[in-house]
Amino acid sequence: MSRNPLVIAVGRVAWGYVFFYCALPFGYMNYATIDLMPDWAFYAFALAAIPAIARRERSAALLRPLGWLLLITEFIAWVLESYEVTLTGWYVYLPGALCSVLAMYFHFQLLTNLADAAAPFVTRRVRSIKALAAVSAVLATLSTLPLPVDRLDEYDAGGLVMVIVLVWAIMLTWTLFTLTGLHGELRRAMPEDDIKEDGE
Repeated sequence: MSRNPLVIAVGRVAWGYVFFYCALPFGYMNYATIDLMPDWAFYAFALAAIPAIARRERSAALLRPLGWLLLITEFIAWVLESYEVTLTGWYVYLPGALCSVLAMYFHFQLLTNLADAAAPFVTRRVRSIKALAAVSAVLATLSTLPLPVDRLDEYDAGGLVMVIVLVWAIMLTWTLFTLTGLHGELRRAMPEDDIKEDGE
């Protein structure tokens, strides 16, 4: 296993996206159903990766406060969903929409900063990561739009769900393929213990 901070950071981001794109609900008898792969875990992995990315791309450090905010809001949403607590009203929709916009920015900027940090060592993967960042931002924007599920019959609603699941599966595959590829290339291109200090 590599001890290079940037290589480790790429691995953490990759694991974070596994939690982001996957769901593993678990329920026991009449107790609450818990998602064992919650979205807030993505932000935990991302926050653990940001310091190493920021050593080579200083602007990445600006994502830390936003990452903590999104982690906390996702954790609260996870707890409420686990106990099947549903909140409605504009006072819920507006903060939710704002968090969705902030999350879109966080994903886009995290992947962009990661690509810029890796650019001096691997050029072939940089375009793929930036394309992934752009597509992720577009999908995150679309996901904030209300879906007319209540206006669809059972057959059409099932088809819409299948399309969403397919898109999510494609994004997970593309993300992991790109990040694991970057991880391997950085391991070969960078020194084992390449700790770049902030002042360098």
